[in-house]
Amino acid sequence: MRIPIPLKYRQFLLKAGLVLALLPFFGLSFYSLPYSDDYSAGVLARTYGIGGACQHLYQTWSGRFFCNALQIGLNPLSYRWLGGMFLPVLLGFAVKIGGLWLGLRHLTTGKLTASTAAWLAAGLTLLYLAVVPDVYSAAYYFTDLAVYQLPALWLVVVPVAVNQAHRVPIRSRRHLWLLLASLGTAATAGATELAVVLLGWMLFIGFTSSLIRKQRNSARIWFGLGCLLLIVSGLAFSAPGNYARMQVNATPVASAAECFHRLLNNVRSVFASPGLHGIALVPLLLAPLGVRLLPGRPAGLALPLPLGTALLLVGVVLGCLPYALVWDTPMPLRATNVLLWWLLIGWLLVCWASLGPSLPRVLSPPARLLIAVFLAAIVSLTSVRAWLELAIDAPPYVHQWQGRYALFDRQAQQPNQKLTIAPIVGVTPRHITIHGYDIQPYYNFYVNGQVASWFRMDSVRTDPSQMGHAAF
Repeated sequence: MRIPIPLKYRQFLLKAGLVLALLPFFGLSFYSLPYSDDYSAGVLARTYGIGGACQHLYQTWSGRFFCNALQIGLNPLSYRWLGGMFLPVLLGFAVKIGGLWLGLRHLTTGKLTASTAAWLAAGLTLLYLAVVPDVYSAAYYFTDLAVYQLPALWLVVVPVAVNQAHRVPIRSRRHLWLLLASLGTAATAGATELAVVLLGWMLFIGFTSSLIRKQRNSARIWFGLGCLLLIVSGLAFSAPGNYARMQVNATPVASAAECFHRLLNNVRSVFASPGLHGIALVPLLLAPLGVRLLPGRPAGLALPLPLGTALLLVGVVLGCLPYALVWDTPMPLRATNVLLWWLLIGWLLVCWASLGPSLPRVLSPPARLLIAVFLAAIVSLTSVRAWLELAIDAPPYVHQWQGRYALFDRQAQQPNQKLTIAPIVGVTPRHITIHGYDIQPYYNFYVNGQVASWFRMDSVRTDPSQMGHAAF
């Protein structure tokens, strides 16, 4: 005999499960440690000051002025706060969930309640952590958080701001939304080439859609933002630092055939991600909610599913193109993370844009239950890994690093120090915060040099034979 579970109890169980799955990711924030460029950015801030360090990066390494400002200004190491790396990680979680909440609330014209939007934003963030190939760079590596993850949020905020500017009746509030869209566009122009290309494609879609619908005022807004993006990104790309960086680590394509081959490999790497199945199924699970929210859907957000899918896929190809033009190595996982963010949010919008007033018959309750179980399994695997890391590996990992920090501080008082220490032991790299990164056995490894510079040492390396002599 079937005993139905009341709706309020089902909602309670769902929310409790979501909180239980998210908790270890927040808990691991307090075990987050600096790595690689985090140290070098801290050294620049100590040497030139916050503003001077941003200018130095613009002149010598990167024209990404928005990312440079985040990387220097929000970096706890810029303020000699070695134990503060948890703060930007928690801020990243809050901003990501808050950005999704803003989008869900305003794109549905308030038809979605604030609490429901918050729970849905938290659930989408959790799913994102479960499907990306590199959770570490998506949430815990501060430099990647500043350079890739935070700028990618403008892909949500800018179109939401434009939509609100069309809807609000009060002129002053409309100008505030347009100012937010303009600031977001300018900030994106000073971010990675990937973010610039994706936002540019979105602005082009909005402009073209407005022209087709003969909405001249809307077309002028999209066109103006596109011009702003083009001008400011041109200033960023022409920075002296970009030329210096390209000479160090770029391998420009020699022919169209080579570019196509690189581009194909990059696109294939995105669609080879195991988490793509979870992204594809999310709209099927949320379809009943999408139908209920149709009265709040923006008028311009109505596209046939094949057309919307094609636009979404073109965005992926365009996002892979900058890497194909300048690198002969596989596209970095941090870029794949952003493109999966594009697919997760974009696929939800594309499916919502194609919905009619009724659902297909295939979306029966048993079918949606199977989808829910499958997505729960995907999330649970990553969450369990996070719980294991939080309970077993993170405490000894951080304890050993804190012992190193104390040793570094003592050695920094003596000039011309070439320090040899023991490697991290007894820790399983589960790829949440403990990513298997460590100081290497040879002095000239770039991580070794960056760590040593921040602690004012000459150099440092690991040596297993020091296991009995290192004071941890």
